[in-house]
Amino acid sequence: MGRLSADGHRRYLDPAVAIDHLNETTLGSAARGYFHYHRCFGPLRASEFGWSWPRRLLYIAATPVIPIYFAAHFARFLVRRHPDAVRVFLGSLGFVYAAELAAATGQAVGLAFGAGDSVGRFTRY
Repeated sequence: MGRLSADGHRRYLDPAVAIDHLNETTLGSAARGYFHYHRCFGPLRASEFGWSWPRRLLYIAATPVIPIYFAAHFARFLVRRHPDAVRVFLGSLGFVYAAELAAATGQAVGLAFGAGDSVGRFTRY
């Protein structure tokens, strides 16, 4: 939002606007959305920050451990801010790893081959 304002765009609030949103309730649904979103995000991030091909290849190679990194940092956040939620999080580690692996895989595919058809697929998702 800050970047939009900095670029001269105005923000509006309209109380009549309604949004229809469904949360993912299955691993397959979450993984599909994470994959396509991150397949779009990966190449945009690399382009925005001027990543070299060696850096892109490093991220691709790190795909299997990125979910572990995410889980460790999120667990640390929960311990500090929401200790009552740590038990639920630990009980969901398999789901978290699989969903984050889908995200990391999407980013790796995007870094290697571009967004492909994921823009449209994520939009429909």
